[in-house]
Amino acid sequence: MIASLLAVVALAAAQVPASTPTTLGGTSWQLVMFHGMDDTTVKPDDGSKYTLKFGKDGKVAVRIDCNRGSGTWKSLAPGQLELGPLALTRAMCAPGSMHDRLVQDWSRIRSYVFKEGHLFLSLMADSGIYEYEPLSSANIEGVEWHVSAVDNGHQATATPLPGTSLSLKFSRGSVSGSSGCNRFHGPYSKTGSHLALGPMAVTRKACTGEGIMEQEQRFLSALASVATFRIESDLLVLRRADDSRLVEARKLSK
Repeated sequence: MIASLLAVVALAAAQVPASTPTTLGGTSWQLVMFHGMDDTTVKPDDGSKYTLKFGKDGKVAVRIDCNRGSGTWKSLAPGQLELGPLALTRAMCAPGSMHDRLVQDWSRIRSYVFKEGHLFLSLMADSGIYEYEPLSSANIEGVEWHVSAVDNGHQATATPLPGTSLSLKFSRGSVSGSSGCNRFHGPYSKTGSHLALGPMAVTRKACTGEGIMEQEQRFLSALASVATFRIESDLLVLRRADDSRLVEARKLSK
């Protein structure tokens, strides 16, 4: 697993999309997981408690669970990364924390690469990789999302039917929107990049257009299956636990 991930990371270094950051300066991240050399993965209970904010002045602000601090960073060549000593607060974090692991590995980080909007930090001797996602991906509230693709029931996504509009809006623990014919609303909970939606309350209007009600059922079923989310620029991607895509939505233009 770690060997294949290293290969993917190496390939990503040579194939960087135009929308991907080209430097760490000015970027902010939260932890997704640690990939170990023995094919194990370790995920934090809440990725937003493990953050990195790289300043353009060579300084980095960090949160590592219950502690906060700062240090320095520099990159003398593309993909290379050197992190200076950390000055951290000294609180005792709860059992199960990734605090001690990350602090111990800090000085062993040697390189970085961007892949599909994520940041991968590799340890020396290929001994592990820390995966981060943009810190902004935690912010799903405050905008309306217009659905551009939804699960079609055949392990793929399809654009909504012409003349139908599917949408999502998140606010203070509630999600609402249009399912193409009816309106829906229900609770949601979020921890880091993990997301759970529903159960949903749905109005009971019947629409007669071909495929509209079937599309609505697929959309609502997709929402019930959501396990994680990611924001890539203005695109919200909702995924199953196996990382397959269920719904794609873009910020609705005002």
